[in-house]
Amino acid sequence: MRISVLFTALALASELSACSTANIYDSLQDHERDRCSAMSDPDRTTCMNRSSTSYDDYKKQRDQATGKRN
Repeated sequence: MRISVLFTALALASELSACSTANIYDSLQDHERDRCSAMSDPDRTTCMNRSSTSYDDYKKQRDQATGKRN
């Protein structure tokens, strides 16, 4: 019984960690887009394109770059 409670707690912590990482990434992207808004048009377009990568796409790119497999 105690092992299943521990396993459940670890699984939940892992899920919450992944969720909060995505939330932090999204918040940073929002902040970057706000910063982009203050730029002149050519720079703003480049900045907005750079900050439009979804967390899932970012994670895939990061995992490929570091050689991680899911």
